[in-house]
Amino acid sequence: MLNIHIISTGTEITSGKSVDSNSTWIANELSGLGFSITKFLALPDKPLLIEEEIRHVMARPGLNLIIMTGGLGATADDYTLEVISKISGKQTVTHNTALEKLTILAEQRGKIYQEMLPVSRRQTTIPQGSRVLENDVGLAPGFYIDLNDTTRLAAMPGVPKEMKKMFSDYFLPMMKKDYNKEDLQSRSRCIWGVPESIFQETFIKKNQDIISSGVEWGVTAKPGHIKVTFKSTSTDSLQKIIGKIDSDYKDRLGDEIFLDIHSMLTSSKRTVSTAESCTGGLVGKILTDISGASAYYMGSVVAYHNDIKKNILGVRATTLESVGAVSAETAAEMANGIQHKFNTNYAISVTGLAGPTGATKDKKVGLVYIGIKANHEETKVFKYEFPLNRDIFRDYAANIALFHLYQKLCQDKL
Repeated sequence: MLNIHIISTGTEITSGKSVDSNSTWIANELSGLGFSITKFLALPDKPLLIEEEIRHVMARPGLNLIIMTGGLGATADDYTLEVISKISGKQTVTHNTALEKLTILAEQRGKIYQEMLPVSRRQTTIPQGSRVLENDVGLAPGFYIDLNDTTRLAAMPGVPKEMKKMFSDYFLPMMKKDYNKEDLQSRSRCIWGVPESIFQETFIKKNQDIISSGVEWGVTAKPGHIKVTFKSTSTDSLQKIIGKIDSDYKDRLGDEIFLDIHSMLTSSKRTVSTAESCTGGLVGKILTDISGASAYYMGSVVAYHNDIKKNILGVRATTLESVGAVSAETAAEMANGIQHKFNTNYAISVTGLAGPTGATKDKKVGLVYIGIKANHEETKVFKYEFPLNRDIFRDYAANIALFHLYQKLCQDKL
């Protein structure tokens, strides 16, 4: 059995000033492939503690894999390379690709950075004999090294964007060659608009006959959706439970919906625009996070004030006076207005109460209306209540709005 130990280093993590998101992301990726995680651990930037933990793992029976993030930079508190070189007895060697990138960057930034090259080039080295993990996003390369006959270690940067790219493109293919997955097989589904507690109370309890037959399950909650993962040594049991998921939640499933939206709109040459109030432009940001969104995303009006809703989007004054800005009617008129103004095939509107103030007797904080307008069809409005803090509420509302767009694009068979 393979024992996987995930270690994040950084005093900013152990002091509570930064949150370790790398470990959970790595664990989720590996769990989805059928691997089990033995330990999570965060360590401060203290070389003796880091060395002690690695040697402790090396002494464990069985096969061990250590996945470390952090400590590969050029500053004085980056100790990962130093510790691994000491443990492995390997000298460090320069990775020429990383050095070339660093040299070019220093030349672009000027004399001060060029003078710092002798110090900063430390981050371009790896232990001799290790397998390099290229850094396509940043500078410092990662590495993958045998520490003894039973223990391997992968070291990657702590910056999440750098780590994720390195993990997916370079480390994971190597790991799959080195280790066979456990007998456990894994299947996952993303379910939108269903809280974790409701899923457990309804679906899990209702399907205990399948669960109790040797199916492990786990839920990862994300803004607007949950990712449920099932593992089992029995293919039949997995097929049964996934079949139930697909049947019970057929209208709420969607894995990579943001990429799917991008693909469907691009290939169909259809366009979309957004009118946002409480989300403050977040729906538009998510759409434009993907390169190439200009092919279909025409733009947005952030109509936070009622005057903008009226004067720019054409929401009727009588609507605002009679039912208010946070209403199904206003959401519909916002969607109609933005579609007409930008002449798009699809339009999204969002209006709600993000809080913590603004609630009334009839409208509580967390109330949100989402409008989806498609071509010449009547706008469809969805009502939700997300009693969450302001930031999380906005994430939920924006993500759910895009899920409803995704559903409509699927219905239109784009």
